[in-house]
Formats: sequence, C-alpha cells, structure tokens
Amino acid sequence: MKKQIAKIVSLLIIVVMVFTGCSKGSGNKSGDENKTPETGTDNNSTEAPLDLKVMVWDRGDAAPGTTIEENALTEWIKEQILADINVNVTFQAVSRATTDDNIQMMMAGGTAPDIILTYDRTIFGSFAVDGGLTDLSDAITKYGDVINTELASILDVGKIDGVQYAIPAKRQWQKVRHIGMIRKDWLDALGLEVPKTKEELIAALYAFKEQDPGKLGDKLVPWAMSGDTSSEKMYLNFVASYAEPSTEEDTYVYSEWTKALDTGAEEGFKVLNKLYNDGIISKDFAVDTDSSIYQQAISNGQAGFFLDDAQRPMAWITTAQELNPEVEYVAINAFEDSLGAYVNPANPLYGAYIMVPKASEAKVEAAVKYINWMANPENAIKVYYTPDYQADENGIPVTLTEDEKYSKGYPLTPADFCIATQYWAYYNDPATIVKSLKTSYPTFSEEYLTDLYTQITTGMTDTPVIQQILEEESVYSSNVKSSTIIYAYNLISAAPGTFDEIQKTKYAELVQAGLDKILEARANYYKDNVAK
Repeated sequence: MKKQIAKIVSLLIIVVMVFTGCSKGSGNKSGDENKTPETGTDNNSTEAPLDLKVMVWDRGDAAPGTTIEENALTEWIKEQILADINVNVTFQAVSRATTDDNIQMMMAGGTAPDIILTYDRTIFGSFAVDGGLTDLSDAITKYGDVINTELASILDVGKIDGVQYAIPAKRQWQKVRHIGMIRKDWLDALGLEVPKTKEELIAALYAFKEQDPGKLGDKLVPWAMSGDTSSEKMYLNFVASYAEPSTEEDTYVYSEWTKALDTGAEEGFKVLNKLYNDGIISKDFAVDTDSSIYQQAISNGQAGFFLDDAQRPMAWITTAQELNPEVEYVAINAFEDSLGAYVNPANPLYGAYIMVPKASEAKVEAAVKYINWMANPENAIKVYYTPDYQADENGIPVTLTEDEKYSKGYPLTPADFCIATQYWAYYNDPATIVKSLKTSYPTFSEEYLTDLYTQITTGMTDTPVIQQILEEESVYSSNVKSSTIIYAYNLISAAPGTFDEIQKTKYAELVQAGLDKILEARANYYKDNVAK
C-alpha cells in the first residue's frame, strides 16, 4: 500500500513539474522554446484570451469605408496580438485635437480605455498623484522583457516618486519640435539669399508682399499661420528668440510653452503684431482653429513662409509641387537670440506617456503584454510602415503613398498605433537617416533632404524633466497653458494702438489663473533639487 501511495505521489510531482515548466516563458526570456522567433512571446496558450481596450488618436484620416477603430491595420494588429500573446484587443478612438481634455473627462467619469496616452507630463503626474493610475512595476518585471531592454534608457521618465506609473514611448531620432519653411524659388526670383536672421527673414516677407514673385495677387500669404489651440508651434520659436538667454534655472522655470512669457518675449509679440497689421501674417488666422485654411495655403503654393512641426508639412509641400513644379520650400533657421545662437526646443528622446488607469488594474497583465509586444522593433516597424511595407536596397522601409494606404484600407497615420517605440537601429547613423527620409519623401533629392536634416537638428535644446509632480502644475497648468496660446493670438492680432492694453489685461488674467504659482513652484524645485 505504501509503495502505491509513493508511486501516486511521484506521479503527481511529475505532473506538477510538467505544468510548471510549460507555464514559464509567457512574457519573459525563460521558456524560449514556447516563443515565436519573431515576437519572443508565448503563442501556445489554451486559456481564454484577456480583453483589452486601447486608446488610439483619431485625426480624421481613416480610409474611405473604414474607421480609425476598424480598418485593415487594426485587424492585422488584433490578429497578431491574439496569436502571439493571447490578448483580445479593441480600439477606442479619441480626437487628436482634444486628446487631453477627452482623457481627463474619461478618467473622471470612469470611461477611459485600459491603455491611455498623453504627451503632457502634468496630466500624467496629476493622474498618478490622485491615485488614478496603476503601478506597472511588477507587471513589467513579469511580462516586460522587451520593455526592459528596448526602453531601458527612458523608463525612469515614467516614474513619479520612484513608482512606475507610465511607460514612456521611444521616439525616432531627435530633432527640433518646430522649424521654419520658406519659398526659395521666390527668394531666387527676387535675388535674395536664404534668410539666416530675423531681420533678413522679415525683409524677405515684405519683399514677397510688395513684389508678389508668384503673381498670386490677393491670394498671397507672406507668413501663413493658423489658430491651432493645441500647440504653440505657430509662434514659439520666433518670440522665444527675443527672450533673454536662459540660465540653468530659466530652463526649469521657463520651459516649452512658458518660454513665450519669459522676459523679453513680449517684444517678439510686438514684432508679430506689426507684421499682422501690415498684412504679412494671415488675416483672421485665429479663427482657423482646425488649420484647414492654413494647410490649403501651403498646399496651393500661396504661402511664402510658415512655422510648423519639423516634418509634418512635407505632404503639403509635395501637393504644392504636384500643382506647380516650380514651388520650392526649404527649411531655415533664422531666429537668432541676443547672442547670435539658434535655440530650438527639441523633441525629447521619449514621447507619449503610456498609462493604465487604476480602474483597469485587473487588465494590467494584458496591457503590459500588449505594450511589450509593441516595444519589439520587429513588430513595431510593421505597424509604423504597415504590414505591406517593402524595404529598399539599404534595408530601409519605404513609406506607402497616401493613395496606397487608402487603397489597402490603412489610415494615413499608422504611426499612431505604434505606441511603444518608433526607433530603428539605423537611426544611429545620420547618413542613413537621410536615406530613410528619401524613402518617405521620394520626390525630394538627397541633397535637399540632407539640408533638411541639418536644419531640423540645429540648435536643439532639451527641456529638463522635473521628477516630482508639483501641486501647482497639477492644479493650474492645463488651463494656463491653453490660455497662453489664446494670449499669444490676441497679441498677434491686436488692432493698431491696442497691443499694450491687451497685453497687460491678458497677462493679468494668466496670473489670476495661476501662472505665477506655476513659475514659483518650478523655481523652488530648482533651488531645492538642482542648484548646487
């Protein structure tokens, strides 16, 4: 009898050992025999799939007959995720133009998806401090082997007081946030050099208006601008160049959007106001909140100059050249500071904060597995360029044209689904980066793209990360930031003789809304944590 019992116990031990061995490797580097070579994830699960709802930005660019939530790319992602990590994914669209407002409302109302995104550190920090986010530390240890390798250098950015409340996305190669573009063919027609200073730029813009080298008449817009309220890109680089050169403390106090409120920046707004009243800047730009009129001016070859994100306008420029092959926009740096240097805020090496709401804590395993899958460059590159992408002779993916994307049922911005990494190994080499630009913009010469790369990597300045969440930022920043953009547009479009009064009134409103409290809190953080 004892022998039979011993035999049964031995068999039970063997069974337990077998099942224990099979359960390893569900997301870590142990148990590699159960992982697919391509993804490094377990695809042999017999358990019911985990459900997961993922936020995706909606730019209104879904292919005809599809939505941003249901299209050829989302179906491919769903199939791969289910097969590789046994997670059943659905997507929830959030308007890109009003993302932060929307996710704050969803978080307050308990309707947020299981994975949410924001670029705003204050919003991320507010969610964390208020107890609204799930601590991802243990889940990353268990299921985040790729996260811990591919995103290791930036993971700390997602920590608040030492707790991993977010996984920061890894960007491509670093470049400036915003760049100026000017019509070189118009400069050539007028015998002018490409501007390298504000004085030269302003002179060129007046020459465009007065001499109309494109023979456009009243359709000519020397400086195209829009009333986009989601970003300070239309004016920041220009007005910031009038501010006093930054000390180390200034980089903490007056960073990014607040740079437009630094000492001296008011003078830059005065110059813009004069340009506006002289007919250089787009009339009634402030009401063009969706930027449609602004984009049309560029696409139709009617804009002489504009400021925008570093690469975003390339599609509009391509359209302009299709309509008129003589159109030539070139990137320029012309906003020198008082020391003669170009100081351009750069995109950090990290991007959006990827978060799991506290209400979705039960979904943390599925969420981290999903992010881990997206952090694998072999997966991410197929999302970013679509699964149908082809590589050129240098091994660089070739971007599908807009028509090709639409014909295959893909949205125009598949990169929005590529949430964890957009960094490929060849970004370590500037020459290869230029070659990659060539695959994205095949109608432009390598010489042109080399110059573009040079311009958008000139004068890059990083914004220091404040590792604490300042209460004042949490309470006041969102409102003050959006109000600052309105403040800027009010100053630029002020009627002659009213600038000073409007500036005084509107600035007082910013102070009343909490601006001084934010600036003081940042200064105190610097003195307490950074100053030597």
